[in-house]
Parts: sequence; structure tokens; C-alpha cells
Amino acid sequence: LSTVYGIIEQSGGHIVFDSVENRGTTCAIYLPRLNEAQLGDVKKSTSDMPTGSETILLVEDEEVVRALSHRVLTNCGYTVLTAKNGYDALHLCGQYKGIIHLLLTDIVMPQMSGRALAQRLRALFPSLKMLFMSGYAEETLHGIEEPLHETNFIQEPFTPSALTQKVRSVLGA
Repeated sequence: LSTVYGIIEQSGGHIVFDSVENRGTTCAIYLPRLNEAQLGDVKKSTSDMPTGSETILLVEDEEVVRALSHRVLTNCGYTVLTAKNGYDALHLCGQYKGIIHLLLTDIVMPQMSGRALAQRLRALFPSLKMLFMSGYAEETLHGIEEPLHETNFIQEPFTPSALTQKVRSVLGA
């Protein structure tokens, strides 16, 4: 829900909740309308995103974030392997015969954290580059995880452009 809220706010929209006992909750999302000129700017900006041909292992427990990230990265030329948790990611790595260049993982996930997954994969693939993401505020993460260096962290929600720029930056480092 925090990711949805962040995306709506970044888009200049609003979200309103109405909850009635024994009836349920209604969620209304209001987004600004794009005119033709703005739509052209959006198409142009996505065509200017950095591209690549490397293979990325994307591990994210939120299906919406996983699907959007997968679509953005594959549209930019990357091969993207997806997993919904750390155990699925380890299984996928055992099956995949090619080279995985980058691990893009959520930090806070059920069963196995992104940090624990990264440690296990680092033992198997010493040259694997890592990029961590989280929807939690950085201050909140300090109580859960050790601080991360800003070059290998992206705050959710992120724009497609921010994601591809960060991925390209980490892969190019």
C-alpha cells in the first residue's frame, strides 16, 4: 500500500479511503489527466532511458512492483529473471546456465531478507553486482538492516527512468 501511495503522490494524484464498519473499505484514486503534448513527452522520456543487454535477477515479493520492474527492464534490453522470494531466487540460480550480472532485490521480504539472499549468492557468484530496493523509509531500515551505501540502493517507489539509470550505474561501476 505504501508503494501505491507513493506512485500516486509522485504522479500528482490523490488517494482517498472510506471505511464503514460491516460494509468494508472503498479506495478512490484520482490521477491527473494527460493531454496530447504531455503524452508525447512521456513517450520521449521512456525512449531516452539507459539500455543494456545484461542478465538481471529481480527478486521482489510485491507482484505489482515485480511486474512493472520486469517490464521496464526488458523493454530496455535486459534479460530479466524474476523470483518472488529468496528461496525461489536460489532455485532459479541453480537452474539457470547463463551468467547473472546483477541481483536487484527488495531488502525486506518474508522468509529470507534481500541481504541474506545477497550473502548466499555472493558465495556462489563472487562478481555478481547488487542493487537493493525498499519501500521502507531509510530511517526505518536502520532498525532492520545495516545501512547501505547509496550507490547500491534505490528507494521505492521509483520511476522507470530512475530504475534504469540506477541499474545502468551499478552495472557500469
